[in-house]
Formats: sequence, structure tokens, C-alpha cells
Amino acid sequence: MRLTRLVFLGMISLVLGFSAPAGANLLENAGFEIGDRENFEPWGRWGEAYVEPWAARTGTNGLAMYGWTTGGGAYQEVSASGASNYTFSAWGFRDAVFPTNQIAELKLEFDNANGQTIHTAIQIVAGTDTWTHYSLSAIAPAGTVTVRPVIAVGGSAGTDGAFKWDDAELTSTEAPPGGPEAFVSSEGANIYPYTNWVTAAHTIQEAVDAVITNGTVWVDDGTYVLAQQIFVQKPVTIQSMNGPEQTIVNGNGTVRCIDVIVSGVTIEGLTIFNGFVHAEEISLKGGGIRMTNGGTIRNCIVIGNRVEGEHLYTQRVFGGGIYVAGIALIENCEIRTNSLSSGGCARGGGIYATGTVRIANSEITGNFANASGYGVGVGQPGYGGGVYLDGGEIEECRISQNTVQGGSGQSSCWGEGGGIYARNARVDRCIIDNNEARAGSSMRYYETGRGGGAALLGSSVVENSLVWNNRAIGQNNVETGGGLFINGADVINCTIVSNTAVGGAGGVHADGGDNLVKNSILYYSEGTNWAAAAGATLTMSHCCTTPLPAGDGHISSEPGFVDMESGDFRLAAGSPCIDTGGDGTYSPDLDGVPRPLDGNNDGTAGWDIGAYEFIHPYADTDQDGMSDADEIRAGTDPTDPESVLKVFPPDEVVPGSGEVVIRWSSAAGRQYTLLRTTHLTNAFVTIQSDIEATPPENVWVDSTATGSGPYYYRIRLD
Repeated sequence: MRLTRLVFLGMISLVLGFSAPAGANLLENAGFEIGDRENFEPWGRWGEAYVEPWAARTGTNGLAMYGWTTGGGAYQEVSASGASNYTFSAWGFRDAVFPTNQIAELKLEFDNANGQTIHTAIQIVAGTDTWTHYSLSAIAPAGTVTVRPVIAVGGSAGTDGAFKWDDAELTSTEAPPGGPEAFVSSEGANIYPYTNWVTAAHTIQEAVDAVITNGTVWVDDGTYVLAQQIFVQKPVTIQSMNGPEQTIVNGNGTVRCIDVIVSGVTIEGLTIFNGFVHAEEISLKGGGIRMTNGGTIRNCIVIGNRVEGEHLYTQRVFGGGIYVAGIALIENCEIRTNSLSSGGCARGGGIYATGTVRIANSEITGNFANASGYGVGVGQPGYGGGVYLDGGEIEECRISQNTVQGGSGQSSCWGEGGGIYARNARVDRCIIDNNEARAGSSMRYYETGRGGGAALLGSSVVENSLVWNNRAIGQNNVETGGGLFINGADVINCTIVSNTAVGGAGGVHADGGDNLVKNSILYYSEGTNWAAAAGATLTMSHCCTTPLPAGDGHISSEPGFVDMESGDFRLAAGSPCIDTGGDGTYSPDLDGVPRPLDGNNDGTAGWDIGAYEFIHPYADTDQDGMSDADEIRAGTDPTDPESVLKVFPPDEVVPGSGEVVIRWSSAAGRQYTLLRTTHLTNAFVTIQSDIEATPPENVWVDSTATGSGPYYYRIRLD
């Protein structure tokens, strides 16, 4: 047996030549003997593919494709029978004068119950002027209900000759079970079930299909260019070996990168790039990743993916980078320069999330939700240039330079939530900056840009966040909420500065419902710092703003930042916002510093106004003998007297053994130096430096304590 020359396109399985496995032929009319020239059922045909008597290898007929045309093909659809390893073969004959720019191929296509092709195997056939047997084998993915063998020729028309086919065969055998791990590498041998690097699959889809439920697919460095989306329909983990910078899944501007239809799937350490979902798709959701039943996306870069609908006001699009529904986690990711475009409503340029979804420790930048098509009779709005969040929470994220654009039409053409559109959601410890909400063009009304930084509706809460330099842009300066647009939301301990809405509230605009703004700085807006529409209730308490609103504890003095020009909005010493806020619920500030602290060193802790809690260099809020500043450096809690950096008494001292076990409390991200002396009047000597923290405590064995002692130890924070 020899191997035919292969060209791998899309999701390719191992292709073998010249002999097919034993088994019953699943094809009917395999020799093209039944029917006439154009109708030879159950085969279907397209283009210039005909049954001719002069194309026969055996019997009286064969299939011919003419060299003087642009090609054609024939296919047959076979119900999947449970066996998962399919081999398709046929005999081929290429006339010597058949044009060289025409390409012949055998294909196996696998469809699910929705008629979606979920896997394709292809063999390009060079052909010779003698009858030659060609075959390819492929593992059917889980969920396959139809197998479609295809014979095709295509290319520019020549002048003479034909490519002839006869005696086709499709057989199936049971595939061996996969293992708990499957491997993917361009350098692997592509041998099922891909259980090591030597036999690794060439495509991620093959490995996903082979690995058992709850298994792990390991992906080697490289760029994996897709002809079809990766379809995941069982709980697995897909993880790179060396991180997203080295492992790129490229949708090639033609397909979505990954489609997940079950819960329990984790995607980790991949770059998801150049995915595309267009108007022909049934579901215009998730250009890069679509997860319809929850899951986890961790340590990924999702960049340059698109969802594009038609310019019809009825066509809605969701999640240019990611669409996720259900119970899900997106963490430690970069979501960049993804986009939505449609004449209908556009929601979530970077991420569309609905359900119990947590987005954490991620950067969401440069995404675009664009509802710019012309609507017949009515326009459509755009929501969430960076994120559309319906339920769930987003925390410790940077949301920057995202844009939402309203549509064009008779009305309803607003753009809402340049950075975030949140409904019944929580936003905590985020930086929201340099986003824009733009209105479209209405033929009937002046439309508004709403919430350049964020739009918060339906019992949403934003706290401990910095909202600055965002902009709402409307028609004829009809715009509201350059920083925040709220309707039934709470804004607590936020710094909202230098936002713009020329014709309205540049800081915060309350549009309806019952709203609360507390312990927050609203200042330096272009437009007013705050405003409420008729019918909206806006309760403000302990804010630094102008003009002074009704309510208790407000101050109008400038907030006093460390360096506003360079974007440092922490409170400087002497700021009027230190210890002048109202009581709140315990939660860390934007830097993760616990609240409240004794910011003015008067012996009493008080809540600060704004996103940052001031740390007085000498104050000791919890009176544990360690200053707040030192506790923050050590990673202990300055509001808890039991949280301290301390060395515990030795657990074990064996006389004469030369070993002493030292234990001390530790915090993540810190390094320590262990020092020792035999007398407190003597200098301490370093035993070991650069000791990495292993929270909640470190244990070190000093094996050099060989004398009679005594030994005294000190821990130094590096």
C-alpha cells in the first residue's frame, strides 16, 4: 500500500489510499448503472456531472465530468448507523488531455440533526490516465446523523478530456474508544485517537471528537486555520500548552471559531481570531465563541472577530467576540477589536452575556456594536459597545475605547452603553474609560447617545469603580450620561470625572426608576455633573460634586487627586473626600484595599468618597501594632487585628539534629527573607532570600541549626 499525495483543508482526517476496509457497501447504485444520464438516484448531482457509457470501468456506465466545463459533482446522503469510522473510495481515470487547472477531490461530510455540517474530510486527487483506486477515512463526530460522500471536479474550463469515476464504496467500522487526553500538533502523525504528541491530530476538531467526556485536549503551538467552526458537544477542556500568544485559532474570516452547545466546557489559553458569522447563519451570535449552555473561558485573547447581519431592522446580532448564556465564567482574558454590524439591534460588541455570568480580571478594549443599517419605518438601537450583561457580574476589569452606534430610521436610533450595558447586574472594581455612545440618525426625532461609559438598568449596581473620559454623542447635542446612564440603579463609591455629554449630564443621568448615588465623586464633567429626568427619582448621599444636591454629607470642594493629568485619581493627602463618606457595606476599593480605614489618623475609621480609599502612612486602623501602609504591603488586612505578619513558635526542634521548623503567615505575590541570630544583641544573618509565598503560611526547615542555640528568627518582607 502506498500513500496518495494529500492536501489538508479545514478539518482533515487521516487519508489512506488504494485499499478499503472490509464491510458492506452503504452506497446504493454504487456503479451508476441505474437511471439515465442526468438522473441516477439516490445520487444527487450539480454542475456538469453526468452518467456516460464510455466512463465505465465495470458494467455499462460510469460518472463523467468534462474538461471543457467548470466542473460539477455527485453526492449521496447516508444515515449514520452508529459505526463511527467511515471509509469512502472510488476508482478514477483522468484523461491525459484533461485540463491541469481543474481540481478533483473526494470528500466525506458529516451533518448533525440540524443539517449543520460539523466535520469534513477531503482528499485532493491528482489522477492518472489509468484506472486508480482512491480512498479516505474519517471518524464521525458525536451527533452525526448523516454521512455524505462527495465526488467533485472544479476549476476553469479547458478544451478537452474528462475525469471518469466508477465503482464507489462507503463502509463503516466501529472506531476504537478515545482516552482522557487527546493531543493536537501540526507535527503529529494524525493517528486516531491522538493520545500522545507523536500521534497527535492535525486539527482541534478531531481531538475534541476523539477525547472522552470530561477529557482534556492539549493544543501545541501554532496557527490553526479553520474551514469550519470547531463544534463541541460534550464536556471537555481545550487547553494550549504555552498560552494564547503561541496558540491561535483563526476563523479565516469565514466561520465562527468555536461553537459550544453543552455545559461543562473549558476553553483555556487560546487566541480566538478572525471568526466571522454572517447573515446566512441561522443564529447571528458569537463571532469568536458561542456558548449556549454556559462554560468557562480562561486566559484567552479574543480578537478581531465579527458578526454581520443584513441592513434590515428585523435582524439582530449578539456578541461580536463572545456570546455566552447560562452559568459561565470569563476570566483573565483580553477581548479586543471585535465587532457587530446590522441594520437591526446590535448587542455586545465584545461580549454578550445572559444568565449567571461572571467576567473577571479581563481587558475589554476597542470593540464596536453598530446598528447602522437603514430601517424601513423604524430604526434600531445599539447596546453595549464593549459588554452587554443581562444578569451576572463584571469585576476587576478594564473597559476602554469601546463604541456603540445607534441605527438609522424613523426613530429608536439611540446608542446606549459605550463601554457596558448592564441589566440586573453588578459592576465592581472596574476602570471604565474612553468609551463612546453615539446616536444614529433619526428622520423623526433627535436621538440620544446614552451612557458613554455605561448604561445601568433594572436594579444594577456599580461600585468601587473609576469612570472617566467617556462621551455620549447625540443628534443636535441631545445626549445624556457621558459617564453613566442609570434607570433603577445604585452607584456607590465611584469616581466619575471628566466625562462629556454637551447637551446633558456629562457625569450621571438618571432616566427613570429609583436611583441612588452614594459616596461618589462627580466632577469636571463637560455638561452638568448630574441630572435626573422627569419621572426619575435620584437620591444622592455623601458625594463630592457641584452643584450641591439635596441630601446629607455632600461637599463641593475639588476632590484633590494625586495626579489627574496622568490619570491617577487616588486621593491625595488633605483631600476633603478622606473619611467624609457615609457608612457602607464592607468591600475592597478599586486597588483591593479594605474599607473603611482611618485615613486622617484621628483614631477612628471612616469611609472615603470615591473609588479609592486613602492609606495614611502612620495610621493603624485595627490597632494591631502594624501601620495600615505596612499591612497593605504585607498583604494583611488593616481592618482585622487578627490578620498580621507573624512568625509562629517552632513546631519541631530535635536536639542535635540541626533542623528547626519555622512557620510564618504569608500572602499571595510576596517574597520573604529568613534571618537568624544566636543572641538578640548580635546582628541577624540571612539564611535564605527570595522565598516565594505559599499562602496562608510558609514553612521552612533550617537544617543549619547544628549548635546548642538558642536561635532567634526574623522574617523580612522583600
